[in-house]
Amino acid sequence: MAAPCIGPFQRIVAVSWSRGRIRLRYIWTAGAGRDLDTKTWVTFGGNILGGSVGWSFGGSASTYRPGSVQLLDLLHWVSGDNTNQGGEEYVDANLDNMLAYAAASSDPSRQMVINCAAHWYGEPGNGQVSFRVDYLEGASGPSLSRSVTISTRYNNPQIIGRILVNGPQLQFL
Repeated sequence: MAAPCIGPFQRIVAVSWSRGRIRLRYIWTAGAGRDLDTKTWVTFGGNILGGSVGWSFGGSASTYRPGSVQLLDLLHWVSGDNTNQGGEEYVDANLDNMLAYAAASSDPSRQMVINCAAHWYGEPGNGQVSFRVDYLEGASGPSLSRSVTISTRYNNPQIIGRILVNGPQLQFL
C-alpha cells in the first residue's frame, strides 16, 4: 500500500453519504504493538461538538441541535478499550445527526470534520495500523482503508485521518 498522502482534503470517488452512518475502524496486528488507544471527535467550524470518544474519554458524544432541546448523538465508541497485542477499536459516526446540526446552525457552510487519532498505551511494535472507514446503513461506497504508522505514546494522540462530513471527503494522514 502506498504511503499516506499529507495534504489538502482529497475527494474519494464513488462515495455518497448524504445520510446514514459510517464505522471508523482502528486495526492493528500483533506485530504492530499492544494496546492501541484511540480518540475520535467532531469539529464544526473548528469547535469541538459533544466531546471526544475513546480511551480516557467518553463512550459517546452528543450535542444539542442549534435552537432546540433535541439531543443529537454524533459518535459511539462501540468496541470499547482493546488492550490486546493486535486487535481493533471502532467508532460509529451518525452522519444524519451531524448534517442536521450543520443545517440548523447559523452558518451551515462551515466545515464539519470527524478527527481520528491514536497512540500507544502499551509497547509499540514494528508494524503499522490500518485505519478503515466502512459504510453502514444509509451510506454507500467502497470501504476505504489506509495503513498508517503510529509512533506516539500515552496521552499524545497522533491524528491519522480526517473526514469532511459536509464534503464528502476523506483525508488519510
